[in-house]
Amino acid sequence: MTRGNTGLQEHISKLIDSKLFLRLMVTLAIVELGSLALGITFFLIAHGLIFGVLWFVLYWEPAYRVYVRLLRIPETQFTRAPIPWWRAIVLGVKALVVLSFLCLGIRILAANGFLGQNLIYAILTSSK
Repeated sequence: MTRGNTGLQEHISKLIDSKLFLRLMVTLAIVELGSLALGITFFLIAHGLIFGVLWFVLYWEPAYRVYVRLLRIPETQFTRAPIPWWRAIVLGVKALVVLSFLCLGIRILAANGFLGQNLIYAILTSSK
């Protein structure tokens, strides 16, 4: 542990504590269940957005702003974490995962429409 990381460690400790973790879990559960009730494509899109925000909160300011507003954290200055070369590769793979969730959800929604992808609608109409 180097002394240069103490500012970043303090910043991370402000973003994650037990009360905020519980608030994050409840918020994620509401978003996940709500998007799943709308249909599988909305679930894929919401899941991609959630992964994007949680994976890139320390590296990308728009993700940080969404995280702060979602959890109602007192506004703090954004501090970008250093990105070593190996972490850049990992972040690139994570970005591809996020984009694949978003593209797959949008493609299914465009192909089938809202009712075609909705599980509740499919169950109700299959009995007729």
